[in-house]
Amino acid sequence: MYSSLPQILIPVDFSEQSLIALDQTYNLAKFYNAELTLLYVIDQSHEPALEEAAIKAKLEDLAAAVSKKHNITVNPIIAKGPVSDEILEVAVNSKTKMILMGTNGTKGSTEKAVGSNALKVVEKAQCPVITIKGKHMREGCKNIVLPIDLTKESLQKVKKAIELGKLYGATIRMVSVSFSQDKSLLNRLMRKIEEATFLIKSEVNCTSEIINAIESPDMLAKKVLEYSDKVNADLIMIMTQQEDESKHIPIATNSAAHYIISNSDVPVMSIVPSLKLQKIQD
Repeated sequence: MYSSLPQILIPVDFSEQSLIALDQTYNLAKFYNAELTLLYVIDQSHEPALEEAAIKAKLEDLAAAVSKKHNITVNPIIAKGPVSDEILEVAVNSKTKMILMGTNGTKGSTEKAVGSNALKVVEKAQCPVITIKGKHMREGCKNIVLPIDLTKESLQKVKKAIELGKLYGATIRMVSVSFSQDKSLLNRLMRKIEEATFLIKSEVNCTSEIINAIESPDMLAKKVLEYSDKVNADLIMIMTQQEDESKHIPIATNSAAHYIISNSDVPVMSIVPSLKLQKIQD
């Protein structure tokens, strides 16, 4: 059923948001020598069986049009069941390298809609997930925001950031947010950024900034989004929830990650920490 080549998975429901996500996949597919998988999930509690033939025809037409226009292999797939569960299952079975999907943010929508299931997919996916909320996407990708914190998993984003930076000729803009005046914590943050800079600067352009904030740590996600607006970001890279005992507030706590994904008008890439991934696979 599935190709042996790596896949980039795009869940679609023919909404504007899911088609905007599809538009962002073509360069990625060529860069990673991957095929595209277009997935439509039929939630039988919402959609009559009579609609399946029409959905299948529409999905196949879309796949054929994308394949012809961009010279990419596109595999249309229909699954049946709860939307987020089916997306995750297809991702595992199809050797998915990355999932791209639209999101409705925090605004209400039906459970069958792809956009309303984005957070569920981000929380459980075993591969990077790019969520796209904004309606108007800029061409290319000039600025990638890379939040850096003191968790040991934070630098795992660097390799992926370098890959995308090379693909788009982008500048990687590292940012850390400190809510403490403790000099030892600030020094540790500086060393972390220096380590990331050493890894990045020989590959692509990069900048770094530490934002000293005295507000509550609850403001962390807002500070990242404010910085992203400041540098005219095209992509924000975060980690999914990490298990870390550090007193420093990690960027990827569930609440911070959810806030960024739900409120960012630019795409957000969520990457699963390797230790968490190992626990999922075990």
